[in-house]
Amino acid sequence: YWFLNTGYGETSAQGYKYSMALFSACNQRDKAKLQEVAGLIQQDVESGTLESRESKWLLDIIDDGLNDRWQAANRAVRRLMDDQVKLAPA
Repeated sequence: YWFLNTGYGETSAQGYKYSMALFSACNQRDKAKLQEVAGLIQQDVESGTLESRESKWLLDIIDDGLNDRWQAANRAVRRLMDDQVKLAPA
């Protein structure tokens, strides 16, 4: 149970941009957009501008959408984005 609720780690600025694109694509159930973003992610991994752990998180979300698991994809991308929010120091 703990393993399933550990959340995501911190993403780069580029990873966060991809998560916003996935959020939109998942809400619209747009498989073509998911495939487009997957190609861009792959290019960024190959060029070294996106870490492999980030790409795995993003590609897992894309896989859910492409396999019509839209609710799971929506939950995952929202959680990924929520996990990037940092509390201001008190």
